[in-house]
Amino acid sequence: MVKTTTSSIDIDSFGVVQNVFKTKSGFKLAYIIEQSNTIRQMLNGKKAPVLVNVTKVDEITLRYYSRLIHANNLESASALAVLVSSTLQKRMLNVWYRLYTRHCPVRAFSNEQEANVWLQQYVTASNS
Repeated sequence: MVKTTTSSIDIDSFGVVQNVFKTKSGFKLAYIIEQSNTIRQMLNGKKAPVLVNVTKVDEITLRYYSRLIHANNLESASALAVLVSSTLQKRMLNVWYRLYTRHCPVRAFSNEQEANVWLQQYVTASNS
C-alpha cells in the first residue's frame, strides 16, 4: 500500500487499483495529479482498472467528481469505478459520466462488491 497526502492506494489480488480517499482535499487538482502519478508508477506504465472509493468524504460536488475523469487521471485506467455512499449519487453520476467520459469506461457504484465485479472484466482486457 502506498499512502499519498490524501489517499491510500493499493493493488488487490485481482489487479484492480484501489484508491481510497481520506479527505475532501483529495479532489484538489494537485492531489489528483499526485494520485495519478502514484498509480502510474505502481503500474509501470501499464493500464489497469481503478476503483476510487470516496465513501468517507462528505459534501462532494459535481465539480469535484469531474476532476476524477480528467484525461490525465484516466491515463493509467482501463476502466474507472467510483464508489459513492448513496444510490442517488450513483444514479446522477452515471448519467453525467455517460455524457462526458470518452477516455475509458467509467461508472459509479454504491456497492463495493458490484464495483469490483464490473472492474474485473477489464483486468484481462488491460493485460492483453
